[in-house]
This record gives sequence, structure tokens and C-alpha cells, in this order.
Amino acid sequence: MTAEPVLSVGIVAGGPGSSVEWTEAVKRLGRRVMELRDGVESPLSVNVVYQIPGQFLQPDFDGVRSGQFSRKEGRLVVQVALPPAPIGDPYDEARTRLSQAISVAEEFSYQEGLTPTRELSALRGLVGHL
Repeated sequence: MTAEPVLSVGIVAGGPGSSVEWTEAVKRLGRRVMELRDGVESPLSVNVVYQIPGQFLQPDFDGVRSGQFSRKEGRLVVQVALPPAPIGDPYDEARTRLSQAISVAEEFSYQEGLTPTRELSALRGLVGHL
């Protein structure tokens, strides 16, 4: 287990014009993750950062990608680029992208030799309860 929270959610809003619906949905998701993560253990801590486009910031990628990794802290940042506005329910869309972020983390942890399989079952289970 790492000293970091096993799963955390962050937001980078691009300034004026950033979707309030996305911001509220991701904040709600983050609060729910904080409620459920106590007692959950994982060989990798994952910080999922949602990028919400706005006047000053436009994500330079689509979808989900791995970001910075700290072997010392056992933490991986996974970045999620959101479209300007949700198509459906923003919470459900943010939760789906969180699941995709866990898939990226699973593949990363396997490739880096942190886990013997491509599964971070504790994180997958946590996301399943959101």
C-alpha cells in the first residue's frame, strides 16, 4: 500500500467558458471517491485529473492517457480530456471516464512490473461502487 490516497480525483478548468456541468459532476465524483477509499489498498496510487476546456486551456489530446509517474511515491497521474460539454448525464460520463482511467493505470502497472496481472482489482471495485 502507498502513503498516498489509493484513488483521487482532480480538476483543471480552462478558465472562463469551462462547463459548470462538468465541474460539478467531477467534484461530486471526487467527493464520492473520498467517501469510499478508506481501507482500500492498492500497489499503485492513481490520481485522475479531468481537464475541462475553457478560454485559457484546451486539452491537447482526446480521451484518457497516463501522465507523470512517481516510483518513489507509487503514484500515477492519469489525465482525462473532457469535451466542451457533456452529451448525456455528466456524472455518468465522468464515472465512465474514471473507469477508463483505471484501465490505463492497470496497463501501466503491468508494463512497469508493479503488478503481476493487468488488474488493479481494489480500484476497479471502488469505481464499481460509485
